[in-house]
Amino acid sequence: MKKPIITLLIPTKNRYTMLMRMLESVLQAAGRIQWQALVLYADIDDNAQKIPTIFPQTIILDENKFFPKRKPSWPEMMQFLLEKTNSPWFMYASDDIVFMPNAFVYALDMAQKYSGLAGGVAMAYRNASAPLDSPWSQYGIDLTLGDQILINYGLINTNIAKSLGGFDTAYNFYCADGDLCLRILRAGFRIIPCIDAKVFHDDIIDMTKKTKYKYIRKRYCFI
Repeated sequence: MKKPIITLLIPTKNRYTMLMRMLESVLQAAGRIQWQALVLYADIDDNAQKIPTIFPQTIILDENKFFPKRKPSWPEMMQFLLEKTNSPWFMYASDDIVFMPNAFVYALDMAQKYSGLAGGVAMAYRNASAPLDSPWSQYGIDLTLGDQILINYGLINTNIAKSLGGFDTAYNFYCADGDLCLRILRAGFRIIPCIDAKVFHDDIIDMTKKTKYKYIRKRYCFI
């Protein structure tokens, strides 16, 4: 297999059906773009072991092997997977998303349009759980401190991220994504919005979780 252009970093909690749906959507999203998925899988079972036979682009890593006797934080999992990534671009992904057709094609085209300047490309997404009159029910991107673009879903330049130290494991949860985006911007690179690259976030299950955010997140929607 050729060297991947995009690597997906995916921690999963044994949600096999959702993970398979997500990987299936990547096929239509990537087209001819070479991609790879590094999956940090909790509690590997027979289903997990057969995934690479269905999707040869996928590498399954046993969470219990690399993080014995404890549950790693999201930044720890992302940093672990990033260190194993050699593709030009990566994406922190999850098993509860579905990519729309050509999402990666559009995003990569945008990155190449701003070659040398793009530290990342933010894909537009919407949440399944959002009320119809909420901005989160529309496809849009997120903003953080100073109305800076935040990558909730999208591509990040691997070399730039690694040169900045990757994910800060001092954070307990997702604030590490906002921190990385802000460091990319402060280093002089741009995060480019790509409204044609769309991601559907099936967040119904995760709505039961409570998350505290250190960084302010705003919503900018595209109608």
